[in-house]
Amino acid sequence: MAEQVVTARLPPARRLVPDGRGGMASAAAPADEQGKILPRSQLDRLMRMHGLDQTFRLAPDVQSELSRLAEDFVADLVERGCQLAVMRKATTLRASDLAPYLERTHHIRVPGFSGELRPYRRPNASEVHRERAAAVRHSASAAGAAAGAGGGGGGGGGGGGVGPGAPKGRGGG
Repeated sequence: MAEQVVTARLPPARRLVPDGRGGMASAAAPADEQGKILPRSQLDRLMRMHGLDQTFRLAPDVQSELSRLAEDFVADLVERGCQLAVMRKATTLRASDLAPYLERTHHIRVPGFSGELRPYRRPNASEVHRERAAAVRHSASAAGAAAGAGGGGGGGGGGGGVGPGAPKGRGGG
């Protein structure tokens, strides 16, 4: 059986954007971007967002390499997603087609599309926390023992209904 490979070639002025239904659609890109996935304006915005001031500049070869890397990543992602879409005999590329490749190859989890449920792992308690918790348990058990031993039988009928002299509860007989 011949392997069918689908590659996504977009015109230079088009790009993929989420369509709101879990799939991808192409949309017109602004003329100054010329179909780049990571244009210079986006690189500048990312640098400012991560605290690099206006005096920090990327060399032109670094900018071109970052743009090329982003374009290669997206092209490879779309190609692998299209292969999975063809396997399920579909003509629409969905996030569920991209999720397995992202998770296996790049260790990127797409929320809602992972096959396994990851249990919540409680963080390990620090030594200080364990000591404080032990002190609280010790003081609570000491207070409980003092309250139970000091009664002597007369008075208010506390005790919580445990033991042979406890009143009968509902349906117990």
